[in-house]
Amino acid sequence: MIGDVAYCTYLSGVIGPAILFIVGSVILLVISFRSVGKNTGDTDRNFRWRGIFLSVVWPCLTGSIFLSNLGNFQLITFHHSQLIDLSADNVTSIQIAGHTIQDKPLIISFVDALHEVEYFAVNHGGLAQAVSCEVRQRSGSKYCFTVSRYLRQEGAVLDFNNGNCSFFSSKLPNTLSQAGVELPAH
Repeated sequence: MIGDVAYCTYLSGVIGPAILFIVGSVILLVISFRSVGKNTGDTDRNFRWRGIFLSVVWPCLTGSIFLSNLGNFQLITFHHSQLIDLSADNVTSIQIAGHTIQDKPLIISFVDALHEVEYFAVNHGGLAQAVSCEVRQRSGSKYCFTVSRYLRQEGAVLDFNNGNCSFFSSKLPNTLSQAGVELPAH
């Protein structure tokens, strides 16, 4: 499901620039060709500059927007796959909000809550203060992100890249409460 949501998010970020590119290109072509028909001394120079803009600057500008959205899509899918592939058997401890969770049943509940995250676009606030979370694995690797209580409904937002890659978990606050960890309420 998250792949579909992330792909739809990627498409929604691409549709606007694509429409902008097509409409802008058509307008520039019309303006360029209208100039050719006029009998002025600098028509060739104006047409040449419009041609340069149309063929070089315009595709670079819109192409950079496309690549930016592609990078965000890859970031979302990377972190989502990391979350759903996380195995409770490989987690040795979880450090969050100054607490360390090492109890195996609590680790299993925490990882289960991470498996059910959904992509979340943070575009309006509604988050309490963020706390850092570090998931330590047997291999010695650490998986770090921030967690914030979501104030508009029960749940928490996991953030991996300053708001550019966020996920929502409805189960995480209850799971953390069972472990004696309370997320900040404001």
